[in-house]
Amino acid sequence: MKDLGYFSAVFTLLMLPTLVVQRVLSMVSLPILSEAFSGEESKKRVVRLVILASVCASLGITVGVGLLGDYLFIVVFGEKFLPALAFMPYILLAFSIRVLRCAPSSIAIANGDTKTQMHTNFIRVCAVLISLSVAAIGGDIYSILICAIAGELAATIYAYYTTKESWTEFFTITQVAMGAATFSTITALGVL
Repeated sequence: MKDLGYFSAVFTLLMLPTLVVQRVLSMVSLPILSEAFSGEESKKRVVRLVILASVCASLGITVGVGLLGDYLFIVVFGEKFLPALAFMPYILLAFSIRVLRCAPSSIAIANGDTKTQMHTNFIRVCAVLISLSVAAIGGDIYSILICAIAGELAATIYAYYTTKESWTEFFTITQVAMGAATFSTITALGVL
């Protein structure tokens, strides 16, 4: 039960910046995408920029929390919650993947596609149900977190794949960002 309290503290600390970043990305990208979809020439460039913004925001959160998260957590919760830091890399990874999904979600909405959002949320709900099943059979918090990461990753891949404009652009941008993503993930997991 103590682990659940630790998990909750880290989740609460990381959820706020993630939600703010997602909201800002959506508010900025939706009007730009809607306008760009009226003209075919600028559409590809705007889609690329929105995906790049989403990738950069995800990397920014990951690197920022990877470098400063421990200190911020101790300032907010104190040293008595120090064992909670073991959960931070996993929750951070799930939230970073979630921020990556902002781009295809905005692209889908700008295209009038509501099914993609519904399907990605369905994938995430399935991951929650699997997490609950893991908890019910006595799985530890790490197993539950792995289910959450897998659910976010599956929903993100699905969102990019079904939003045809973003699929190829995502991989073009991701090739460039792969080195930074690898570094940030390693930093977040505390390997360096």
